[in-house]
Amino acid sequence: MLIATGTGAAAQSRQVSGRVLLKDGDGTVPGESVTVYARKSGAGTITDNEGNFRLPVPDSFSGDKLSVEFSLIGYSTVTSDVSLEKGRETRLDSIILDVQPLMLAAAYKTESGMSAADFILSQVWDRADANREVMSSYNADIRYSIRTHEIPVLAQVLSGFGRGAVKFAAGLTDYGPLVRYCLAHDDVSATVTMGRVVGYGKVTDFNKNLSETSAKLPEDVVNSIFALPDGVDLFKMVYDRKALWGERFAETHTFNLVGTYEYGDKLVDVLFWTDRNNVVSVTLHVVEEDWGILRAEVGREKEVVCFECRDIGRGIYMPVSLTMKPSMSLIRNRELPAVIKYINENQYVPKGIKRRSEAVLTERYRKGEDFNPYITLGFNISYANIRM
Repeated sequence: MLIATGTGAAAQSRQVSGRVLLKDGDGTVPGESVTVYARKSGAGTITDNEGNFRLPVPDSFSGDKLSVEFSLIGYSTVTSDVSLEKGRETRLDSIILDVQPLMLAAAYKTESGMSAADFILSQVWDRADANREVMSSYNADIRYSIRTHEIPVLAQVLSGFGRGAVKFAAGLTDYGPLVRYCLAHDDVSATVTMGRVVGYGKVTDFNKNLSETSAKLPEDVVNSIFALPDGVDLFKMVYDRKALWGERFAETHTFNLVGTYEYGDKLVDVLFWTDRNNVVSVTLHVVEEDWGILRAEVGREKEVVCFECRDIGRGIYMPVSLTMKPSMSLIRNRELPAVIKYINENQYVPKGIKRRSEAVLTERYRKGEDFNPYITLGFNISYANIRM
């Protein structure tokens, strides 16, 4: 997904293209969602899921050389000086980003009895209102996708509490039709592109387009999918004083400062919290000086929710991507016989669903596979014209 940063929608006569790879052990993997930014021209983009990118060179830029920065949170920033081809595309050799090692934890002068992590978080909350104000007016190009896999079968093996949560979700005003549709249909998929203008909290959307659907979706389901961005406000999720996590979470849990690394010209502190059973953990990457949360990860065994803010030239507080990959539904292969027995003995499960569930789960068990129904919701958002 290549998303421009508001430097002009018109076709450009020149562009820089290439591929970014990430160091992974002794080899490399594609660098997905790497920020590509040319500070001198003001143009930027992010790489697609294969690490490919195309960076436009605005017609207003008259130079023949361009310095391009490649950055990803947790990796060392790479800068490449590019000699531009006149009137054509300039193709770069593969750019490889190495893992950014954690330095020793930074030293802070804190109040008596306050840990370094508590001090860092106190600075974040003190700056929360100012950081939200920065994002009160902006333009955005939005692309997001939703994918589901075998949710109807999962709905039959949930606990009583889980079934109650599903019924509650299905009753939601904006998303109820989508939830009910996912519970009744396998492997739903859709991709949306749209534009958004926000002025002091007033939202106007335009050029809404639904594509790559797995089937023709009912109108009320399509409307639910179009409404998904309304619930995605990264700054509210992190900085709202009434948020279920964020400040309230930090007040009731103990974070530890585990290290510091460089991101561009910023220092980033890594704070970590985990429960006693190591089932759920939270990792925050906090930008010193600006005191904003650059990356947050909330996981249960594997990643559940991850969102990032990226510096693409107009300030560190530019949310670009949010990806939710719930893996909480994972049922281990050894547990499948008990699940099959539970479904067959449950008098409230219709016979047709029993047969289908047993066939699916028995096949998984026979192949030695786990059963992992999932829902993924991935956003890539480009913010432009932010009022600083």
